[in-house]
Amino acid sequence: MLTTVLTGIVPAIQASRTDLVSAFRSGGHGTTGHGTTTRTALLVAQIALTLVLLVGAGLFVRSLRKVQGIDLGFDADRVVSVTMNLNGAGMTDEAANAVYLRLLDRFEQIPGVERVAASMGTPFDYSYAQDVRAEGIDSLPKMKTGGPYYQAITPGYLATMGTHVVRGRDFTDGDRAGNPPVTIVSALFARLAWPGAEAIGKCLYLGSDTTKTCTRVIAIAADAKRDGVTESETLMYYVPFAQQEKPVVNGLFVRMRPGTRGLPAALMREIQAVGNLPFAKIESIADQVAPQLRSWQLGASAFTAFGLLALLIAATGIFAVLSYGVSQRTKEIGVRVALGAQSADVVRMIVGQGVGAALIGTAIGMVGAYALGRAIASLLYQVPATDPLVFGSVVIVLLVVALVAAYVPARRASRIAPMIALRSE
Repeated sequence: MLTTVLTGIVPAIQASRTDLVSAFRSGGHGTTGHGTTTRTALLVAQIALTLVLLVGAGLFVRSLRKVQGIDLGFDADRVVSVTMNLNGAGMTDEAANAVYLRLLDRFEQIPGVERVAASMGTPFDYSYAQDVRAEGIDSLPKMKTGGPYYQAITPGYLATMGTHVVRGRDFTDGDRAGNPPVTIVSALFARLAWPGAEAIGKCLYLGSDTTKTCTRVIAIAADAKRDGVTESETLMYYVPFAQQEKPVVNGLFVRMRPGTRGLPAALMREIQAVGNLPFAKIESIADQVAPQLRSWQLGASAFTAFGLLALLIAATGIFAVLSYGVSQRTKEIGVRVALGAQSADVVRMIVGQGVGAALIGTAIGMVGAYALGRAIASLLYQVPATDPLVFGSVVIVLLVVALVAAYVPARRASRIAPMIALRSE
């Protein structure tokens, strides 16, 4: 209601100030300079706002693409995690581990399951860290993410998650208590601990026993995200579950074959068949990652929707304002044509007005877009707030739309017959 009243006040005030003598002399086709100025100013403001919205959309869309392109270090789409609060149900760690490992055997028999594994420590949930000393160096570099972090895993965990073993071998059933302790380090860990040297064969000294027992590095695994999609680099290493003194299974991981359907229901049936267990949380890694992408998805969707709507309204506004101007200037255009103006001259004149308003609006919008970029800079990911690709693309799109919207009334104006225009007066 307020918008309706406000948009009606301006033309009402303009109409009340009309010079009757000039109006009658113009035959009803004249228009005051103030009215033209107001329409042009509103059009410029509309174009400026459109540019700001489209730049916001471009920045969020590019950020979303960057985030979606992050290498997590594992296969998020084909891996399902299964977690339960067994300790909360009154089970000891040993009893809970036994239930998890029993389920591991049952899950392997489900059609469509490619691999299964258990882990102490899970991505985006449980993390464990302890004192570590690496052979040949005094201390490991301090990381913003803390650590080093570790996971105690059953054989096949890395293959289940889709984490590539760069060099060396994976854990086997032979890596159990009583046999020489072994570990697999992440590529970043190997690079920072032993720069320029081969990490395989080196010793790590873990926990409080940092000077006695050598835990031999047997492989290097690709870096994988631990706590968040956009977290900075993290020092990570893996140890065999069977070689830990008091291991605690935090979750099971199931890798399904391509095209498998209904796996969560099948997993739930196996869980229910084991006994009276607490509620099991079954979700894909992709579903765990999705909430972390939501802010960029929301920003991209909202800005894109409003930006495209504003672009459509701006194009309609340019068309409407220029069409109205052509109808008001029929006599003038007829006289120009009668005095020798060519159709191309008329088209350039009308198009020039539309593009000129678009250029002014673009210049003002660039200032607003710059301010917007600075305001949302903390929400962007690896995209500068003044990204030239986004700004340049939006300006080009806006000017092309303005050119097309202005050309239609300009083309109609170029076809005005001078005799018909003059006779109408």
